Amino acid sequence: LSLGDALLTATAYDEAKVTYEQAALRDKTGVAALIGLGRVALRQHRPQEAEPQFQAALALSPANIAARNGIAVAYDFEGRHAEAEALYRDMLREHPDNNTARINLGLSLAFQDRYSESVDTLLDASSAPNAPVEARHNLALAYGMGGNIGAAEEIARIDLNATAVQGNTEFYREYGTHALPVVVKEKP
Repeated sequence: LSLGDALLTATAYDEAKVTYEQAALRDKTGVAALIGLGRVALRQHRPQEAEPQFQAALALSPANIAARNGIAVAYDFEGRHAEAEALYRDMLREHPDNNTARINLGLSLAFQDRYSESVDTLLDASSAPNAPVEARHNLALAYGMGGNIGAAEEIARIDLNATAVQGNTEFYREYGTHALPVVVKEKP
């Protein structure tokens, strides 16, 4: 499992998949390998393959927050944003400190062109202690896609160089609400 996690982090997706499959064969009641397989499929933009892996993990461990989050992310990838939003909100009711679910909820709201709600959610997520950089990136995206280019640029400058900020700004101006942002990945 550790090797699979390392390969996933290193973007060696095919090798990670094989490693997780081997781990799943060794431990048929373990959920970690199933979650790893789901994450690989998401990183390869194959939500239809990810969802069954997360569902299987959830069947083995009904309270598993990583499996539930994975299902919601797969829904977002498939354009099923209302279903994803409902899952994120359920997770946050049960685990109000789950910043991954909060970040993904904020992004899901942006997918639905609900930029004000998205910004509010992502402001909360990005101000949490040890908030991942993706929280700020998604906040910048929500601002930019909602038309507040100045705020988007200001936030993006925290982590990105001038060339990347300029690229993001051009993206916001060109695509507006028709863009397809990238979903935040959960840390292994």
